[in-house]
Amino acid sequence: MTEGAVKHLYDFMESTPRAGLACGQLLNPDGTKQNSIANFPCLLSLLANETVLRILLPRKFPSKRQAYEKPIEVDSCIGACMIARKKAMDEVGFFDERYFFFLEETDWAYRMKRAGWKVYFVPAAKIFHAQGKTVGKGAGSRITFYKSRYAYFKKWRLKAYPIFFAVIFFRLLVNTALSLVGLLLTLGLKKTIRSKLKIYLELIKWHVQGCP
Repeated sequence: MTEGAVKHLYDFMESTPRAGLACGQLLNPDGTKQNSIANFPCLLSLLANETVLRILLPRKFPSKRQAYEKPIEVDSCIGACMIARKKAMDEVGFFDERYFFFLEETDWAYRMKRAGWKVYFVPAAKIFHAQGKTVGKGAGSRITFYKSRYAYFKKWRLKAYPIFFAVIFFRLLVNTALSLVGLLLTLGLKKTIRSKLKIYLELIKWHVQGCP
């Protein structure tokens, strides 16, 4: 935590009665900004690269690329550091245990929004976050992410779930093919490409096995 981070979040919640959830600006150990805001998953974010969406549609997809001086309302927070109102928690409940890791805070924010509460990003509150250290960056963490993403769509978009599943799996196949091309063009010398391809192949194997 940087000095005053908790106070900034607390004071904001005190002055904003309909705020059910709020988060601050996450920082890398070197002080550079991390993305601290999450959007609710949708077909657009699955079909297009989220980095591109943040550039083309900054109001709908806010990100670290923008400098915010005042709090803004957002879809959801990144769960590394959040402050929640007890009244909102009593109304919507706590984290859904169907999510072991990833998207549990997104589901929580969605439930709060449905109940009439608001979610905010408070840029004055700055928090250091060792991103990726808890879950790691291997195939296991990506499988956990896919499990959570499928759980989210099954819960909130059940009728359209087959479409979401097909789009996600198609993107996985495309990314695998692109990584394979990259591996061939670099003669297999790029470690990052080899690592990505290995993860993609593990994910395809997991899908073929029925997403156990």
